[in-house]
This record gives sequence, C-alpha cells and structure tokens, in this order.
Amino acid sequence: MYTLMRPGPKRESKRWFVSLGKKVDDCERLLLAGDPRLKLKQGYSIVKDKQGRVLKSINRVARGDIIKVELSDGVLDSKVEDIR
Repeated sequence: MYTLMRPGPKRESKRWFVSLGKKVDDCERLLLAGDPRLKLKQGYSIVKDKQGRVLKSINRVARGDIIKVELSDGVLDSKVEDIR
C-alpha cells in the first residue's frame, strides 16, 4: 500500500513565499500601470486651471484664462485663446 507523502513544513513555507512574491509582483505591475507619470511619457498631458484643479471639460475655462499643461519633462503656462 502506498501512502501519499505530504511536503514538509520547509517545502510548504518556500512554496508559500514564492506564491506571495508573485502576488507582490502582480500588485506592483498594476500600480505602475496606473502611474500618471507613465501616461505623460506616452505623450499625454495633465491640464490644470489656475487653482491647480485638473481640467476635465471646456466648461471650466474661459477665454484669456491661464492654464498649466504638465508634460513628462516640465510644465507649460498657456493662455486660452479659443474654445471650440
């Protein structure tokens, strides 16, 4: 009669730590994927009004307003000349 041998505590611990390490790596990848700096490096920008709030609509700016455009390597101060 054969009996199934269970792995010893050291082997189970090692397997648990390897599994935990993979989960940590997965979480790190997810966090990095949502990093706004990565999006800036891909060519996107973050546009803010004079109070520093992120602009999501043209309804929050008027002609002549100064806005800040954040790029991967710096910030541009821009004046709104036209809204379409």
